[in-house]
Amino acid sequence: MATDPKKLDEFLGTPAAPWWRRYVKWVAIGVGVLLLVLLAFRLFGGSTEVRYATQPVERGNLTVTVSATGKLAPTNQVTVGSELSGLVENVTADVNDRVV
Repeated sequence: MATDPKKLDEFLGTPAAPWWRRYVKWVAIGVGVLLLVLLAFRLFGGSTEVRYATQPVERGNLTVTVSATGKLAPTNQVTVGSELSGLVENVTADVNDRVV
C-alpha cells in the first residue's frame, strides 16, 4: 500500500520539494566525514621529518645588562621596634645596605 509522494503533496496542499533538497543532508554528512578523515590524517598520520640546526660549542663569557626605570619595592618589609625604652645613639646601617 505505497502512496505516491506527488499525490500526497497534492492532498496536503504543499509544494513538492526540489530534487536537490533530498540530497542536501547526505552531501553534508559526506563532507563532514571527509573533513574528519582529513583532520585525523593531519593530526595522527603522515610523519614529517624533524630538522635540527646544530653548531659547535664555543666557551665564553655571558654578559647580561638590565636597564629599567621606575620605582623599586622591597621584597620584604618589616617594622623594627623595641620593648625597651631609650635613646638611639648610633645607626651603623645606611640606605640600601644589606642587613643580615
